[in-house]
Amino acid sequence: MSEINKDNFYHIYILLKDKIRFESELIDNNISFHYDESQIQTDNSFRYHLLEKDKIEIDKILIENKIITNDEITRIIDYRDNSKINKVYVLFVIVIVLVILIIDYVK
Repeated sequence: MSEINKDNFYHIYILLKDKIRFESELIDNNISFHYDESQIQTDNSFRYHLLEKDKIEIDKILIENKIITNDEITRIIDYRDNSKINKVYVLFVIVIVLVILIIDYVK
């Protein structure tokens, strides 16, 4: 986690849920990085400063670990999180409908 020269770096945003896994992979692969805890975004993502020369290795890490990133322009929501919530809602609605049907049948 050394200081990165501002001339040849790029930055990405990593969601809080992926932060530990991402940093662990960077450390395991001896990739220099820096992030500023004061720059947490509204979607709970952290801005990482990474060296351009490590871009291919970082892309490989992101793909292998299924980590979704954002940049300054694009904001991507992790649809897998919404999918889990939607399953709970559907299950809840099914249970409610079944309870109503059972109550109606018993009457």
